Amino acid sequence: MPLRHLKIAIVLPVFNHGKTVEAVIGDVIEAFPNEWLVVVNDGSGDGTATAIADAHARQPSARIMICQHARNKGKGAALLTGFRAALDAGCTHALTIDADGQHRLEDAIRLVALARLFPDDLIIGDRQLDRFEVPKNSRRGRDMSRFWLWLEAGIDIPDPQCGLRVYPLVPTLAVRCLTRRYDFETEITARLVWRGVRVRSAAITCLYFPPEQRVSHFRPLLDTMRGTWINIVLTTARILSLPPGRMAPAPHDMPRLTRLWDRRHWRRMLNLNGCRAIEPSLTAAAVGIGVLIAFIPLYGLQTILAIYIARRLHLNIPLMVLATQISIPPLSIGIILISMIAGHLLLHGAMPPVSPHSLGQHSAWHWLTTFTADLLVGGLACGLMAGTAALLTTRLIFRFRHLRHLG
Repeated sequence: MPLRHLKIAIVLPVFNHGKTVEAVIGDVIEAFPNEWLVVVNDGSGDGTATAIADAHARQPSARIMICQHARNKGKGAALLTGFRAALDAGCTHALTIDADGQHRLEDAIRLVALARLFPDDLIIGDRQLDRFEVPKNSRRGRDMSRFWLWLEAGIDIPDPQCGLRVYPLVPTLAVRCLTRRYDFETEITARLVWRGVRVRSAAITCLYFPPEQRVSHFRPLLDTMRGTWINIVLTTARILSLPPGRMAPAPHDMPRLTRLWDRRHWRRMLNLNGCRAIEPSLTAAAVGIGVLIAFIPLYGLQTILAIYIARRLHLNIPLMVLATQISIPPLSIGIILISMIAGHLLLHGAMPPVSPHSLGQHSAWHWLTTFTADLLVGGLACGLMAGTAALLTTRLIFRFRHLRHLG
C-alpha cells in the first residue's frame, strides 16, 4: 500500500470520562490537526456528553465525528463503532487511544509513523511495565495475556493489553469476534494473526496516575471471567484446527537423529535457558497438559495426541510427551483403577461392585459399557486434577529457582 494512501483516524472510546475527555480531545486535535477524530460515547452518564460538546465547540474547524451509544455496550463495541465510522470517512487505519489521559501523544505519533512503514500490520504499544512502579495486577494481567496469546497464535507480544494501537481497518472489520468488552482486544489480536496479519510492538511511556486520579471501569472478577472464557474458546479453536488462514509454525520441532546426543539442543528444546518472561508458565502448561493426556484412556495414541496438541499450542513437544509417560506400566494399572473408581463414584454415587454375585447380575455388554463410561469420565476428572497439580507444582519449582537465583 503506498504511503500517500494511508489515512489515519483517531478512535476515542469514552465511558464516564467526563473529567479527562475534554483535555484528551484537545491534545489529540493538536497532535493530529488534519486527521479525523472519532469520539464514541459509550452510554456515559456523568456529564461526558457535555464535555465532548464543549471540546468540539472550542475546535469548530476540527474534523470530529461523535458517535453515541444509548447504553453502555463495552469498549469492544465502542471500538467497532469507531472503526466503521472511520472506514465510512475514507480512512484506512485507526489509532485507538484511551480517554483516561494515560497515553502520551508523542507515543501515538511514533506508532502512526511505524504504521506508515508497515501499513499491513497491527501496531501495539509496549508500556515497559518492568521499568516503572506500576500496580502488580497490571503486570500480572499483561503476563497472563502474553501466555494465552502464545497458546492461541504462537506470538509473544510484550504488552497485549495496551490500548494504544494502530489497526488496519479492512482486515479488522472483516473479522467476526464474539466479545464486545475489554476482552475484545485480546480476541481481535489472535484472530488477526490467524488471518496472517503481522503484529509489531513499539515501546511507549508508561503513565500511571495516583489511585485517586485514575479512571478505570475494569471489574476484576467479571472481566477476568470474561477474559478467561474467550481465551479458553480461542485455545480450543486452535486445538481443533478451526482458525482460518495462515498459522504460525510450532516453535519446537522434534530433534533430528543427528542431534539426539547434543546436550545444547536438548537444553533449548526443554526451555531451560529462560529466554522469555512467560517461559515458566509455558513449561508448566506443557507438563500439566501432558499429565492430563496420560489419564485419558486412549492407550497407544497418547504420544500422538501430545505431539499434536503441543504443536497446535506452540508448547514444548519433548516435555509434554515426557509428562505423558506416567501412564506406562506399572503406573498405568494404578491410573486405570483410580479412574474407574472415580468415574463410578461420579456417575453412580457409589463404589464399583466387586463381588462375584453382583457381577453376575448383568450381561457382559452392560459391564463393558459401564467400564468404558467409568474409565472415560474418571480418567478425565482425575486427569484434570492431576494435570492442575502438576502445572502448579512445576510453576512453584520455577518460582523457587527464581527466588534462589535472586538470593
